[in-house]
Amino acid sequence: MAQRRWRIEGSLSLAVLPFAGDATKLKVQVSSMFIINCPHCGPRDQVEFSYGGEAHRARPLHSEQMSDEEWAEFLFMRANTKGVFAERWNHAAGCRSWFNMLRNTATDEILAIYAIGADLPAEVGGQNPVTPCGEAPIGSGNDAAKIIKDVPLTDKNEAA
Repeated sequence: MAQRRWRIEGSLSLAVLPFAGDATKLKVQVSSMFIINCPHCGPRDQVEFSYGGEAHRARPLHSEQMSDEEWAEFLFMRANTKGVFAERWNHAAGCRSWFNMLRNTATDEILAIYAIGADLPAEVGGQNPVTPCGEAPIGSGNDAAKIIKDVPLTDKNEAA
């Protein structure tokens, strides 16, 4: 029997699954990540890039004077927006340059790519998604899991 050769172009993730009915046959599922248009190298698969976090986030000028709580807020708390969001990306497996990208996190639609230090693009076509359950634009929408600050426990509102 002749040996079969397979050629896959581009960066793809593969899943090999048993084919129903015949253990000698395999079904291959192929899925591709989204394509990012590097400002220096052109269109490339997302696996070549590293996510750099939220864009337009300046380090505090006098961080040594901040309380531990304020510093923790800066380090760990992010907007985590569902919908249109400005992000930093690095072309780690290519030219290694950093750039900003405006992306809809709900649909992975890339709306704009622009230089670090440039202002947020004024005109973009993306819209925040409308969820069928009326979910809040930020967070899970699970009101039962939210923490209410500065509410003293009394006999009336004591946790059961």
